[in-house]
Amino acid sequence: MRNAKIVCTIGPASDDRDTIRDLAAAGMSVVRLNASHGTTDHRETVIERARAVDDEIDDPLAVMVDLKGPEVRTAEIDDPIEITDDAEVTFVEGDDATPDRIGLTHSIAAAGPGDTVLLDDGRIECRVERVDGESVVATVVSGGKLGSRKGVNLPGVAIDVDLITPEDEAELDLAARTDADFVAASFVRDADDVYEIADELEVRG
Repeated sequence: MRNAKIVCTIGPASDDRDTIRDLAAAGMSVVRLNASHGTTDHRETVIERARAVDDEIDDPLAVMVDLKGPEVRTAEIDDPIEITDDAEVTFVEGDDATPDRIGLTHSIAAAGPGDTVLLDDGRIECRVERVDGESVVATVVSGGKLGSRKGVNLPGVAIDVDLITPEDEAELDLAARTDADFVAASFVRDADDVYEIADELEVRG
């Protein structure tokens, strides 16, 4: 593994110039900036710091902009709700959530019986029983407390959402403007998605 490169995700605790230099000296080869957190403007500042460090050291230090990508989230709610084991729950596109009916930012009607619906990074797991139009009815396999705007993942199911979001457009602008060495894409479904990202970068020069 001597040729393996070390990619480090840089956050508030490590995004100052001195720390970036120390990480590079320790073996970091790529500075990864996660677009799911922070602001585009701040990421540009961190890239400037990384480029300054790159100019000071012998080994190259690359920059990776990791796009947030499309995502499905649960509705915004004031207080967590309890999702009970073995209960029946219906998923719909909507802006409210109760223990038996959970609104989502996008429809997941592409799911089918037997598919898994994971909520909040897999902390809550449901199994799809049937699809009624745009409503997906599932059984709770593993319940728990569900908070506001938690991530929803359906392994192996192609959800019909735009690959590149408006937020991603700003990050692609940043990547082009700062000559980022890598762009990381989330939730890529097929080769067409890669072509779409490449085309967006090409347009930006």
